[in-house]
Amino acid sequence: MSEDEASLSSRHLTDSLLPGVETCDGNFTYTRHMAAEADPQLRATARRLAERIVELRCGGRHDHFELWRLRASGGAELPARVKDLLGASLLPGFGLPSHQAPPDHLEAAVAEHLWYFLAIDGHFGSAPRFALKPSFSPLDHGGDGLAVHETANGLSFRLWEVKKTVSEDAVNATASRACRQLEERALQYIARWQHESVGQPDADIVALLDQLADLWLDRSGQAGAGFSIAAATASLPAEGCPGFGDHLAWLDRPEGRRGALQGFDDFRAFAALVQEELWKGL
Repeated sequence: MSEDEASLSSRHLTDSLLPGVETCDGNFTYTRHMAAEADPQLRATARRLAERIVELRCGGRHDHFELWRLRASGGAELPARVKDLLGASLLPGFGLPSHQAPPDHLEAAVAEHLWYFLAIDGHFGSAPRFALKPSFSPLDHGGDGLAVHETANGLSFRLWEVKKTVSEDAVNATASRACRQLEERALQYIARWQHESVGQPDADIVALLDQLADLWLDRSGQAGAGFSIAAATASLPAEGCPGFGDHLAWLDRPEGRRGALQGFDDFRAFAALVQEELWKGL
């Protein structure tokens, strides 16, 4: 894990909510995180997620993040320049009070950042040594997630497709679509990530990232795939997790394929809570 990722994971999102349960069903491992609307910690989770989103978007400008956090807690107005820059950072996906984001874009951005922070906190197996940061805009094309893990046999990687649904009957269909997209578009995703090795300080990570396409095409044991879905609790199966079906059958081995579900009584309302918390600091 990079120094920045270590900093971002030092305040675990799941310390305040989303207790996870990991289960292995044969050669398919899945994790379920559940959040109840009546839980008084739900807003605290939205606040924590918003805080980590802003910290990530601020990059090396920790002073801007601290000013945002002070403002979010009722402190002084932001300097105009800082407010403009933060607004420009949040506009794609999360919108601004003066430029509302379409609900679909907001929910997609929240789902992708939720996956990322749960991933680097180690809630889908071990914490990754490297994880691709969420896209700047939900309109960006390409894969949603890439995580590199340390294993007993060296480094392995997992391609992730991140989805959200607010329908009460769409989780199985959403999982199937995610798996199909991973199967059909993996090389397109990998091609977009070729530049990620540039400037990486970890030589082992660089070597792996440079070989992603070959490892995937060779059906290497170092390759893996996963889907993550944020959804309405009512739409989740009573037990288990939608699987990959016949998709990517060559990954049918322990830890080859992984699923993750985050259930909310009302995911759309949760996404709106995150947005509200983001705006408090502007």
